[in-house]
Amino acid sequence: MRDIWFFSDHHFSHRSILKFTDSKSGELIRPMFRDVDHMDEYMIDTWNETIKPGDLVWHGGDITFDRKKFTDSILNKLHGKLRIVLGNHDDAKFLASLGRIEKIVATRRFDEFGFIVSHYPLHESSLWNHRQQKNVVNLHGHIHQNPSPDGLYINMSVEETNYKPIHIEDMVLKAKALYDLMQLSWDTSAKNRIEK
Repeated sequence: MRDIWFFSDHHFSHRSILKFTDSKSGELIRPMFRDVDHMDEYMIDTWNETIKPGDLVWHGGDITFDRKKFTDSILNKLHGKLRIVLGNHDDAKFLASLGRIEKIVATRRFDEFGFIVSHYPLHESSLWNHRQQKNVVNLHGHIHQNPSPDGLYINMSVEETNYKPIHIEDMVLKAKALYDLMQLSWDTSAKNRIEK
């Protein structure tokens, strides 16, 4: 059986990301890399340590910044069947031309697991599932090391996952724990209002 994995925001071959700093601490967000080649090789190795060739990978966008290098020396090294939720730095036409990417979408709902994947954190009103009459958890990227908004959000940017993909079973457990936590919080406040 093939496994399904999630993560986001690799920014392969993006030299400037090595200069990005955290707005609160002022520290580099990717301090462990000496240069872009070191970063790319580390991320390829980390990807392939976990993902097998037949696995399905849902990437949350912003996969690369150097089209030529990605096409010539990165994409074919990456294990798995790749599907991409477009990020703000992705070009759908370019990605589609590669032939190796199975799907390119703006968002992807996983109603059976109670979550939706997007690049940006979605507005909370977009987390309501009308068919199931409940909220879903938003798996997103874009914000790198920054915390997700309060609520039903999980940041899957590589800075938050230690550059490792998250398996669907682990993602379901994270989503359920978050949902239960939010539900518990709501139940407590509702109980407090009733008792007043």
